[in-house]
Amino acid sequence: DYSYSLDKRNAWRRAHGVDGNEVVFLNVGRWTKQKNQIFILRLYKELQSTFGLSRLVFAGDGELKDKLVRVARELHLEKNIIWLSNEHDMQALYSASDAMIFRRCMRGCLWPWSKLKRRGFRVYVGYGL
Repeated sequence: DYSYSLDKRNAWRRAHGVDGNEVVFLNVGRWTKQKNQIFILRLYKELQSTFGLSRLVFAGDGELKDKLVRVARELHLEKNIIWLSNEHDMQALYSASDAMIFRRCMRGCLWPWSKLKRRGFRVYVGYGL
C-alpha cells in the first residue's frame, strides 16, 4: 500500500534526521550508468538554489555507489544526501518524500509517473540530456 501516511512521514523523517521544513527529493532504482544518478546529483545541486533547505534520498543499490558518493562529495552535497540500500517500508519512504526525480523516460515509465502524480507527488524528469 503506497497511500500517504502522515504518521509514517513524520516517523521516517525523525528517524533520518530530516527537519519538518526540508523538501525531500527521492530517486528509487539501481545505481547504474543507465539510470544516470550522476545527472540527478547535478540536477539536485541546481534545485537547491530554488528550494533551499532540502535532502536528496537515493534508495537502491548498484555498482556505481562509490562513484556517486565521490561525485556527491565533489559537489559538496554529502550532508544533504541520504543513501538507502535496503528500504523495507516503501509507504513510509514515499510518504516522507515531497518529489520524485527521474533521469529520463524509459519504456514503461509513464504508468508509475501517473500513479505518483495522482497521489500528489511532484515529479521531475530530465529530457534530452
